[in-house]
Amino acid sequence: MITGGSIMRLENTGFGMKARLLALAVLVQFMGIGMAQAQVKIHVKNPWPTMTIWEGMKVTGGVIAGPPGANMTDDGDGWYSYTLDASQPFNSMFSFALYSPATWDATGKTPDYASKRGIYASGAVSGGGTGTEFSAGNIRTYGDDVWIIPSLTGAPIITIVPQAKKVALLFNPWGAGAPTAKVGNGTTYGTMIQSQDPARCGWYGAYFNAGPFTVAYKSLFGSETYGIGGLGDAKAIDLTSLFATSDTVFIYSETPGTPPKLTNTAPPGLKGVCSFLLGVTVRDFSKEHPDFDDAALDHHDLATTGMVANTLDKDGKPTVGAKPFLQSDFSNWFRTKTTGGKDGNVASCYNLPMTKSTKGMWGYNSLKDSPSHSFFPVDDKNTFGETLKSQYYDAASGTYPFDPTKGDHNFNFCMEMHASFKYEKGQVFNFTGDDDTWAFIDGKLALDIGGPHPPVSGKIELDKLGLKEDTDYPFDFFFCERQPNGSDLLVETSIFFEQQQSTFYKKIDLGGGAFRYEIWEITQGKSECGAAKGGDTALAQAV
Repeated sequence: MITGGSIMRLENTGFGMKARLLALAVLVQFMGIGMAQAQVKIHVKNPWPTMTIWEGMKVTGGVIAGPPGANMTDDGDGWYSYTLDASQPFNSMFSFALYSPATWDATGKTPDYASKRGIYASGAVSGGGTGTEFSAGNIRTYGDDVWIIPSLTGAPIITIVPQAKKVALLFNPWGAGAPTAKVGNGTTYGTMIQSQDPARCGWYGAYFNAGPFTVAYKSLFGSETYGIGGLGDAKAIDLTSLFATSDTVFIYSETPGTPPKLTNTAPPGLKGVCSFLLGVTVRDFSKEHPDFDDAALDHHDLATTGMVANTLDKDGKPTVGAKPFLQSDFSNWFRTKTTGGKDGNVASCYNLPMTKSTKGMWGYNSLKDSPSHSFFPVDDKNTFGETLKSQYYDAASGTYPFDPTKGDHNFNFCMEMHASFKYEKGQVFNFTGDDDTWAFIDGKLALDIGGPHPPVSGKIELDKLGLKEDTDYPFDFFFCERQPNGSDLLVETSIFFEQQQSTFYKKIDLGGGAFRYEIWEITQGKSECGAAKGGDTALAQAV
C-alpha cells in the first residue's frame, strides 16, 4: 500500500449477510445507510417574527443535539439555516424551535428554558413542543438545498425552490471542481448548491436576505480564490448596485481566469459539463467458475484485505497478494479468456454514466441511476445463460415489488477501468459496494476492499498519498461481483477522470501460413467504452 499516511477506511454498512429483507422500509433505509449520505442545507422561515425576546432559532432532537439544541445561522429576513452533515444517519429525527430562557445558572452560561415554540413535520407550528419530527432520510429525498416554510394552520411547505430575496448565480470557474462562497459579513466559505434546473448546469447560487451584498469565492477542492479580479483574487464582489434593479445577478468570466462580468440577464447558452461516460471493460463469468458463486463465499460481513499485491504488474493488472481468498484463476479475472468453457470469460464494453451532484461531486449510484436499483452491467450480455434472483425478490409473492425490471439478473462478473487525472488538493474518492474492489493510484494500492461482502464503504483521501499538485497520475479501478444476491455500486469523487481513445492491431496466426489482422481499441475515455494500458476491449475490426 501507499506509505506516508492513512490510505483507506472500511465501514461495515450493517447489512450482515448478502441476503436482505424485502420491505419498502428496508429499501429506503438502504438509500440512507447502505450508500453514502448526502449533505443538505436546510433553510427555515421563522413563523413568529414579532417574538423578539426569544433566542434565535435552533435545531434539536435525535443525535443532532438535545434541548435546547444547536444554533442555526441567522440569514436575515426571518430565515435561519442549518447544514445537515453527511454523517447524520437516515433515522435521525429533529425539529426546529424558539426557546424563551427564564433563568441562567451561576456561571451565566446554561439557561433554564421556560417555554418553547416548535416546528414539526406533522402539522401546524406548535405553541408547546409536541409533534412528529422531521427525519434526515425524508429531508434528503428533496435535494441538497431545502427550504421549509412553516404554517400556523397546517403542515409546513417543503420545497427546493429558493425562497431568498436575492440570489447571485456564479458560473463555476473551476470546471470539474465546485465553488464555495463567503457572503456578506460572513467570515468562512460555505458550501454552494448547483442549480437544479438542467438548463443551468454549472451555475451555483449564493443567497441574500439582507445586506451587505458582497460575495467572494474559493475552490471547494483547493485554496484558489475567485473575486473581483478573477481567479487568484480574494477581494469580494460588490453586488449592491445590481441588486438595486433586480433580485438575480449572474457572475461569469467570458474566458477562463479573466475578471468576472456582472449582469442581471442570463448569458445565453452558457452551460457547464454535468455528466460524462466513463469507459469500462466488463467480463462475464459462469457461476460454475471455481472462483465464483461458491458456498465458501457466504457469510462474510467485512472486507478481506491483502488479497492483492501493493503494485500492478507490467500489464497494469493486480496480482495475488499475501492473503488470497478463492483466487485460483485470479490472473484471468481481468484478462479475457475465451477458452476453457465455463472456466473462461467473455469481455464486453460498458459506459458508466457519471453525473455531477448539486454539491459538485462526480458520481454514480446504482440505487438511483439503475432501473433495477442494483448494478448489473451484463444483463444484456448473458453469455452463459445464467440468471439468479436479486436482493429485491419477494419469495412470498414470487415477484420483484421494488425492482422495476421485474426479473432475475446476470451475476458473476468483473469490471476494470483505467483513466488519468490531475491531482488537486482536497480530492477524495468515496466508494460503496460489493464485492471485491481495489483502486490503484500511480500504480500503488490505495483502496483495498477485497472478498465477498455486503455493501462496504471505503475512502481515499488523496492529500495523504504524497502526490504533487497539478500533476497527472494514472487511476486503475478493479471490481468483481462474485456472489449473489446483491450487487451494488456507488462512486462519489471530486476527481475528473480523463480517458483517451487509441487503437492497436493484433496479428493472429491461423496456421498453414495464413494470418488475420485484428484492429482493437484501447480507451482511456472521452465517452468511449473500453479499458486502457493493456486492458482488452471488444474487437473493432478484422481484416
